[in-house]
Amino acid sequence: YREGLLRSNIDELDDDENPFFNSLYDYYIHRPSLLSNLCLAEFAAEYDIVYTSKVDKSAEEIFTIPADDESDSCIGNICKLKGNFGKIRKRQKRCILRYHIDKRDETECMRAYLLLFLPFIDENVQIHNH
Repeated sequence: YREGLLRSNIDELDDDENPFFNSLYDYYIHRPSLLSNLCLAEFAAEYDIVYTSKVDKSAEEIFTIPADDESDSCIGNICKLKGNFGKIRKRQKRCILRYHIDKRDETECMRAYLLLFLPFIDENVQIHNH
């Protein structure tokens, strides 16, 4: 169970639409296979989410070519996320991450560190089941 930011137009959404905005975690789990060795902290520090209006025209035209959902599509510093989840752009400079981990609960603390610093594809299988 994950909390998220609720959309303001929830009454206008179709039944199958997600009522929450996508989070960094959502983009991370849809990263291309090329970036499978990146942990969540590295992903957050090194990549920005690219919204359609911010992609330059030449890169946008290339990404409109139908491609296999699982294929790795990167052009320069822009990569297409799996599942038509959007695009990411490699930052010119890494950003500094600030995070808060509650150290009162040892299990929750270890889980948070694993999520941040251990690369994973499926959190439930690779983090929680071990």
